[in-house]
Amino acid sequence: MKSSIHPRVLQAFLAASAFSLGLAHAADPQPTPPAGSELRFVAFDLNRDGYIDGKEATGFPEVSRLLSSGDANSDGRLSEKEFVGALRQSAR
Repeated sequence: MKSSIHPRVLQAFLAASAFSLGLAHAADPQPTPPAGSELRFVAFDLNRDGYIDGKEATGFPEVSRLLSSGDANSDGRLSEKEFVGALRQSAR
């Protein structure tokens, strides 16, 4: 099957797309959360109260580490914002 898109048109489209993605990324003042972090948070917030506590982190060593390192307000639990922040820190 032959493509009906001229190679130069495709090349220009891909270049423009890459450029616009670069501009969008440069305009974002904060780094984006790690991919899938919202889904991971929901997976560990077993009682759906908006927090991950020690009981919910039991049996998950990485989540326990995030709980101890990311609990910014020392309330013994992680909000989604604290969770994402801890994920960012652990990715560095």
